Amino acid sequence: MRRKVTSSAKKKRVPGSLKISQTPDGSFYDLQRNAWHLLQQCGVAHVPELGSVAQYLEQGPGFIFLYNPALGPLWDVISQKLSGGSLQQGSEMVLEVAEARLKNVHVAGSLLVEA
Repeated sequence: MRRKVTSSAKKKRVPGSLKISQTPDGSFYDLQRNAWHLLQQCGVAHVPELGSVAQYLEQGPGFIFLYNPALGPLWDVISQKLSGGSLQQGSEMVLEVAEARLKNVHVAGSLLVEA
């Protein structure tokens, strides 16, 4: 189950402000926070923390995980396709596929899978 609804980008963030709600930065932060929860549900042993808003704006996200919605409409479906493994600090995993079976994949860097 999705923990928090992702906000859409309707506003421009004021430089230096930590108010990121409904901004592009806030939308991506929400997306990655949900990805962190999804990866936890998939049993990924190590997923870096996203960090506070201040850390996120200063250092960027601790990881990037993006996937094609066709991978699964429900997190339960996605967790059948992804299980175990880890993501190291600063790593990215992008799955642009409808079907995958990743078991105990450890990513230190980038893993980009395209159809």
